[in-house]
Amino acid sequence: MRPELKRILYVFVALGIILWGVQFSLRASPGAPATPPPLPDVLGAFGDDAPVTSADEWLSRRAPILRGAFELMVYGAQPATVAPILTSRRVIDDAAFKGLARIEEWTLDVPLADDQVRFHALVITPRNSKAPLPVVVATNFCGNRAALAGRYREVDRPAWSPARCRTPIQQWAAETLHGADIIAPPFAMLAKAGYAVMTFFPGEIVEDDPRLSRATLEALSADMDESAPKAGALAAWAWGYSRAIDAVQADKRLDSRRIALWGHSRFGKAALLAAAFDERVALVVANQSGTFGATLSQTTRGESIHAITTKFPHWFSPALPERVVRREDLPLDQHLLIALIAPRPILLGGARMDRWSDPGGAYAAAEAAGPVYALFDRPGLAQTSPSRTDFSGDIATFMRPGGHGVRPRDWRETIAFLDTHFRNE
Repeated sequence: MRPELKRILYVFVALGIILWGVQFSLRASPGAPATPPPLPDVLGAFGDDAPVTSADEWLSRRAPILRGAFELMVYGAQPATVAPILTSRRVIDDAAFKGLARIEEWTLDVPLADDQVRFHALVITPRNSKAPLPVVVATNFCGNRAALAGRYREVDRPAWSPARCRTPIQQWAAETLHGADIIAPPFAMLAKAGYAVMTFFPGEIVEDDPRLSRATLEALSADMDESAPKAGALAAWAWGYSRAIDAVQADKRLDSRRIALWGHSRFGKAALLAAAFDERVALVVANQSGTFGATLSQTTRGESIHAITTKFPHWFSPALPERVVRREDLPLDQHLLIALIAPRPILLGGARMDRWSDPGGAYAAAEAAGPVYALFDRPGLAQTSPSRTDFSGDIATFMRPGGHGVRPRDWRETIAFLDTHFRNE
């Protein structure tokens, strides 16, 4: 392509990104009230279940009921719990990032009734840190080869990837709009801080496409009882986090008591769901997870239930669009999902221009989950506003400038939160 044509192309791409960003920031209703309607009491009666008065009652009685309700009404059931088989493990670079870390690629096969799920994980371990290492299990958006900026051609490339990942120009556009860390975690930053990282691409488990995902979700649900709500993609991606944890636990270099999950946007929803269902998760970071993540469904700001279920029907239980015509028709809200993670630490990231994910609604949900943390004699949310970050509580939120995406500030806050809770322990 001639240089002048290339410059024109980049100008049009840049203008498209700017216009898309403007309309994205304006999609939330600017005049909507910030105060949500009354929420279901986190400790009060739920259906026929009596109010909860102790941590034992929460764990033994209320938590299973809520998990079942979230499966039925929102996410669908997760596939069967089957430990993955590590079929290959190879060193990609023994002195990556200027000698800071070792990169390995693992191939994980999870047997199912009539098939198997195969996905690949990159495992990055700092070279000069003492084992067992705390580990961050983080999803990536474009596959493992793209996560390493294409520097290692031998790293597996996924069979399917979203449009934003298919060409260098599309990846550049995604990074320009959503931040330099949108494609992958900052491995060198985490290695310097002493954390191992396992990253995988959830699109290898279920394609993030309403048409292509149908057959995959059917195969993942084949083992389920006919009365069980079939898995949506969010449930399947949460299941992927748990299968990654299985692999982490089998490696003595990695500390199974200090496993953190990290996810952004749709994968932030999946990370919260995985932590709510898998007690091996010691800490979770959900960055700008939005509707059916950390943000209250009952709020009148940000993405609506109708908008998210219309655009992404494959994310949810098939029953959700039928059951929820209005917000008030859903007897659950996301403070109950957050409460299912108690008493483990949670960090919720937000951005001032990202009204679509409604960080104020996430803060309100975190605040409403506090009484469950109190049952465990834990502080819950210690701060007085979304932007007055206080890591002394087990739930914290932060707000940075800018819009939806992953930027260095998000990871600096993550590492500070990890240090506070993992180093103290």
